[in-house]
Amino acid sequence: MIMRQKNGKKSVTEMPAANMTHFLADQKYVEAFYQGGSLLLDDSLVSMESQLVEQGFVRIHRNCFVRADLIRECEIITVNQYGEPTNNGGGWVTLEGVDEPVRASRPHAFAIRRLLKEKARA
Repeated sequence: MIMRQKNGKKSVTEMPAANMTHFLADQKYVEAFYQGGSLLLDDSLVSMESQLVEQGFVRIHRNCFVRADLIRECEIITVNQYGEPTNNGGGWVTLEGVDEPVRASRPHAFAIRRLLKEKARA
């Protein structure tokens, strides 16, 4: 799977999906992140989902896929931005080689934690 970013009418930047760390949807575009930068894609996550899964990516939020082999930690959020206890159950996923953690929704955060436990047992 090759990611293609259009740079004007004739220029295109291409990069294999295997080089990507994660994909984050925003409005009608998807930002494909790699170590050192990102590409802005004119595709939807839904249209790319089956190919991403085949390439080893997992969904962690309705707007985000990450490369499963880069997942290092999933921290469940227990307090909101005001320091008050919360039970929304979402979390932050830390990826190897990525400075900022990526937001995970509640159902996906618990699935990621199970995946990490299974990896630890192997």
